[in-house]
This record gives sequence, structure tokens and C-alpha cells, in this order.
Amino acid sequence: MKVLYKNKYYKKDVKSRAGFLFDHKKGDLEETIFHDAEFCCDEMEEAFEEKVVHFGEYENFRNKNCNINISHCSPYPEGAVFDDYTIKYCPFCSKVISLKEIR
Repeated sequence: MKVLYKNKYYKKDVKSRAGFLFDHKKGDLEETIFHDAEFCCDEMEEAFEEKVVHFGEYENFRNKNCNINISHCSPYPEGAVFDDYTIKYCPFCSKVISLKEIR
């Protein structure tokens, strides 16, 4: 599987209202955006379409993870928690997953 993604960076310093916790400097990574994928097998394409296997973080508004992941969901009364596990090889055909940033 080959995946193309693009990184978006902050163009200026951003101060948060909460204080120092969420301040960002110019050039810090703002978001990683999925661009395109070339699938190694039909099973991987189906798993990607069904979001069993996915690019980046499963449930974040702004993704900063540029990996192919499988997620585990832990449901709680307060809400669900998703843990992402990075995979480096296709779980169906064992081919290497390659990631490439486009500019």
C-alpha cells in the first residue's frame, strides 16, 4: 500500500485563550491531511473504505498522525476512547505500507 499525505503548518504564532497549554509557534505542525492511496490488495482497500484500517487518528478534529492505524474502541458511560495502533505491513498480504509526504 502506498499513501500520499500533506502536512499543514501554522503560518503565524497562535496564542490560546487557555494560557500556555495550546500555544503554537509559526512552523509547528497544524494538521496532517490524507491525499491518496494505492492499495496492495482488495482486502486492504475494503478495510480502508470501512474504516477498519485508517490514516491517522480515528476521532480527532485535527489529525497529527501520519501513519496507517488499526483502532481499538473502549466504551465507557462517559464516552468511547479509541486507541490507535500503527501498522507497517498489510495485515492481509504482508506488503510494506509506504508513506510519502507531498509538498
